[in-house]
Amino acid sequence: MIAYRHALLAEKAEKWQACIGAYEAMGTLAEELRNHFIAVDAYEHAAEIKAKIGESLAGYAKPVEQWEKNADYWRERGHEDDASWSERHIKLYRILFGMQPE
Repeated sequence: MIAYRHALLAEKAEKWQACIGAYEAMGTLAEELRNHFIAVDAYEHAAEIKAKIGESLAGYAKPVEQWEKNADYWRERGHEDDASWSERHIKLYRILFGMQPE
């Protein structure tokens, strides 16, 4: 919660790189904890800020990588509906941020 607050304060102050850094640090920590949903949330927030300031997201694959891991996590547990939901978000992310499928 504190890290999200830090990112929001940085955004409000228009300290874009600090905001992106805070979101990416949260994403990295969540990845290390294998919490792919929280990681993708943080990385998508970073992507939103990057887009807001005009940075290209064509190569920013962190959200897609985490959605894929989240889909795998649910598929391995027999939750195909949750896996499919994650995969739909990959498509949405690619459409919203102009990232071409591999």
